[in-house]
Amino acid sequence: MYKKKVQSKINVIGSFKNNLYVKKFKIIKNSIGYISQYRNTKKNHFYTRLNGKNLTSDDLVMQENKLLNIIGNFAYKNNLSLNIIGVSDTNLEIQYYKNILKNIKFNFLKKRKIDCSYKNISKMQYIVTFDSTLGYEALSRFKKVIFLNRFSKLAQFRFGWPLIKKKNGFNFSNDISSKNFEKMFKNLKNISELEWRRKIKSEYKDLIVWDKDNQIFKNKLKKMGFKNNNQLLN
Repeated sequence: MYKKKVQSKINVIGSFKNNLYVKKFKIIKNSIGYISQYRNTKKNHFYTRLNGKNLTSDDLVMQENKLLNIIGNFAYKNNLSLNIIGVSDTNLEIQYYKNILKNIKFNFLKKRKIDCSYKNISKMQYIVTFDSTLGYEALSRFKKVIFLNRFSKLAQFRFGWPLIKKKNGFNFSNDISSKNFEKMFKNLKNISELEWRRKIKSEYKDLIVWDKDNQIFKNKLKKMGFKNNNQLLN
């Protein structure tokens, strides 16, 4: 797409910020991390249109409520810990998820610093998201991520749109249901780390790139005459 608009040689490096986090963290065994996309918006706040009707913030909450209760009940039945990877450290966000999950136990991982989210996804064994950029970044780092579409009739919310045309796949689905979630979780649980890496490299290589420690960018700077890349990057 960029090549059509910009007459230049393009080097794909993925997410610059995501590339910086190369440290390995100890995985919390039997953990599911749900990536929060919480926004403190008013009730019935306009979001988009579908088939001539307005979709509002209330519709987003309804879909999140549906998915989180599926995840929460699944985690409870299978002795898994449910962790909400927050976008803030506010009580408003914590209470939002308490209202949804009610009697389901979960841990809320606060975002106190800009790098907290990257550290938190690194510690999770499995990750679930709707369409968060952080979810794609986690996938590029070979994390086991499940993607769901909150609005099945809107193509732009599908996993990998517009590159991936399928509505359902190994770790993504256009339909929020217990059956689909359990199927995808089983897929990720049973696939080895090596096989998962191979799958990402073969099927999702054009979706998002992970350039560990921004080596491509640093090498380009060296060729341009910059000797102290770390100073420049900081």
